[in-house]
Amino acid sequence: MGVFSNYFNKIRQLSNYDKIDEMFGFVGYETDYYIMEGGGMAVMFCCQPTPGCNEELKNTWDAIYKKDFPADTTIQTQLVALPDIGYFIRQYETTRGNRMMGNDNELTTSMAESLAMDLERKMFKDMHNGGRLRDFEFWVTIRVPTAELLANDREEKRFRALILDLEESFTGVGFSPRKLLPNDLLWRLQALFNTSKDALWRNLNAKPNASLSMSEQIIENGNIIHFTPNGIITGKPKEVDENGTIKFEENNQTHIKVMSLTSLPDELYYGQMFDLVGDWQTGSVSHGDPFMISTLIHYPEQGKAKSDISAGRKWLIGQAKGKILEWFHGLADQKRDYDQLWTEIDQRSAKVVNSGTHVIVFSESEERSARTVAKMQRYFEGKRITFTKESVLTGPLFLQNIPCMMDKGYANFRRHSVYSSEALVFLTPHMSNWKGNTNLPIVPLTTRNGQIFFWDLFKTDGGYNFLLSAATGSGKSVLVNYIVNCYLNSGVKTGGSLLRLPHQKQYELEEFDDGAQVFILDSGRSYQNLAEMFVDSQFISFDSNFKYSLNPFPSIHEWTGDDGQGPMILTMFKAMAAPKHGVSEVQRAEMMTMLTNMWNELGQKGTVTIFVERCLDHEEDYMREIGKQLKIFAEGGVYGHLFSDKRPAINFDGRLVVVELEELQNDLHLQLVVILGIINQIQHKIFQGGTARKSLFLLEEAWQWMAGDKDGDKGALIEFVGEFLQAAFRKFRKVRASGGVITQNLLDATGNAVGQAILANTDWKLFLGQDPSSVDKIKNTQSFSATDAQFNQMKSVHTKKGSYSEIMIFHKQMSEICRLELEPETLMIFSTDADDRELMKKYRGLGNGVKEAARLAVLEKHR
Repeated sequence: MGVFSNYFNKIRQLSNYDKIDEMFGFVGYETDYYIMEGGGMAVMFCCQPTPGCNEELKNTWDAIYKKDFPADTTIQTQLVALPDIGYFIRQYETTRGNRMMGNDNELTTSMAESLAMDLERKMFKDMHNGGRLRDFEFWVTIRVPTAELLANDREEKRFRALILDLEESFTGVGFSPRKLLPNDLLWRLQALFNTSKDALWRNLNAKPNASLSMSEQIIENGNIIHFTPNGIITGKPKEVDENGTIKFEENNQTHIKVMSLTSLPDELYYGQMFDLVGDWQTGSVSHGDPFMISTLIHYPEQGKAKSDISAGRKWLIGQAKGKILEWFHGLADQKRDYDQLWTEIDQRSAKVVNSGTHVIVFSESEERSARTVAKMQRYFEGKRITFTKESVLTGPLFLQNIPCMMDKGYANFRRHSVYSSEALVFLTPHMSNWKGNTNLPIVPLTTRNGQIFFWDLFKTDGGYNFLLSAATGSGKSVLVNYIVNCYLNSGVKTGGSLLRLPHQKQYELEEFDDGAQVFILDSGRSYQNLAEMFVDSQFISFDSNFKYSLNPFPSIHEWTGDDGQGPMILTMFKAMAAPKHGVSEVQRAEMMTMLTNMWNELGQKGTVTIFVERCLDHEEDYMREIGKQLKIFAEGGVYGHLFSDKRPAINFDGRLVVVELEELQNDLHLQLVVILGIINQIQHKIFQGGTARKSLFLLEEAWQWMAGDKDGDKGALIEFVGEFLQAAFRKFRKVRASGGVITQNLLDATGNAVGQAILANTDWKLFLGQDPSSVDKIKNTQSFSATDAQFNQMKSVHTKKGSYSEIMIFHKQMSEICRLELEPETLMIFSTDADDRELMKKYRGLGNGVKEAARLAVLEKHR
């Protein structure tokens, strides 16, 4: 009991003399390592967790753990759910502010600010599955003992070589290791000891005090650390009652509980530690409070450790035979474990280690702490993993889990098991969710476990185009509305701000005016509410008020070459002339010749009517047939008014342009021609704008063009759409543009050559809720490349109406299931639910703006 007595005596002394800093063993910092009390050099790496595992990672960890570490070396591997998204918010803000100058700048900026505030609130407010917004980090700390307090040259040289070797290993498998300097480590330790909303470490203007040691600053001034039989409490004391019980300020207290691993399944697979983080497979359970999963490793002197194991094995060999096995059934299992351990050590060069795994929870109140621990224990039991809550040993075990502070004394607490180093690979908690693809978050999302997700369509070495597939009712329109809004209020240039802090109010922010321009082709008015939010948006519908021309020639900027629009114009005229069976090769060639001659002669002054007249005057019958088929689009024809040069072209000057095709639903031929004409004009507008801003082109209800037999009634139409989209999408990357195709069923992407081409040529795939049978069909036909695990995950994607929708994002080999949980008012604006739209219509009709109408609608809905 000596170690326990010493510990409690030390705690008693610390309480008496208020020398809390003496609890922490940091003596100093020497260039690139920490000098620890009692003799020891320590380095802490802050790494990015890996989104999953593979054989390369497994082999790397196995090689690391088999290294010849000095006796009594300790390694701490820790996955930490930090209650902080400050970096994310700062990066989010740098592309915001003054991005949409004009009538809508205040609105777009305020919506960006509202989203930032909502994200910050989610750090302290449970989301639907109990999780909170956070950032996961993976910490690896290596401490090597020294003979004296200060290392000698030989010890230091060996230690530096070891650390360099480990750093290279971590870098090679994508951990992005960063050795933490004292200020960085101090910030993280402060975050562990004070998770409250107003903690000093959250204030960017608060700097470490250079006149104080790091140990003196871990606990915030005015706060104390209080050890109880059931845990640890840190915070600001308010009073002491008559029984001597300390009461803490309600908003400045952190309750720390420690759980220790006591049993595992008989068979453990690599990657199973990810299960401890939360239910990533269904999203039903997420741990709300900040927590740490920590595997502690101690390397004893290998000669003695092997000798002890050999002696134990020999004793078992002598005992585990005959009648004894009938009386003591556990002996056989124990012998088998010893045999396996000895084989790994003796034949495969594994090391003997003492290792234990702990889960540490940091809660804002005693009640919440008890509830969180109980919930986690139940969840772990469901995975056949048992953790036991510590009581009087909470203090010493927690100190052993503080980075750099683990020493050989850990083995005295008997919370470890003896393993070969090969087992450590399975116990290392290095996995968490994918964090996204950019350090400048444009579209903020969250994962099922609460990890903030950084996402931008345009941050990729490949194309920016995407396919979005979503079953009816899965939240497709809300998601697209959200994506559109995020791109409207963000820009290309950095250096922006939302000026939310008091000292920023006096700043004069540059007028960037580089927010995205978004074009949406829809059928169903899903984006009318969004368009009506903005004064300078354009909502174009083909009703009696449509006064524009779709004549394609004024929108042509180049006919030939890589960026030439000639082939697209030809496709449009083919669709106009022969929607069902297409044109012959001879007709196609002659049409291209005639259109080229027209362009060379008339340029942007050409019209559909002139082309029709030239076809009708052609010497060949097959071209006169084309002219007759095109007459309905010429002046005097039933659709001639839509292509007349007497009307202006659509200017597409709005930053948000919604083209509503609902009125054309009963005329598939005209709808197709209109789509091709609109795409042509939009492409012209995008190319005019260059790369000064991002552009998005979204084609809604695309299922009708992606499904159907090429030999069916609309076979030619499908072919025309495919040609047109592929031609446009290939050029979008050059001008910082993204094309998005939105459909209802994943199978739409396999129905014909158009769908297959889109599936193959969009780097981003976004899947909301899908019919499981559709996923199976996609998997069986190998139309889409994914692993079995990813296909299974795809089946679990779901939406809870009014609460959240899930999106599975694929980019090359990476994938992640993210959630979109919006505030009720924002959800009301984006909703296409019939009841919600009636409420919005009611309050808009009373003269309210969109945001106020949404607020009133939510109030009525929840009465």
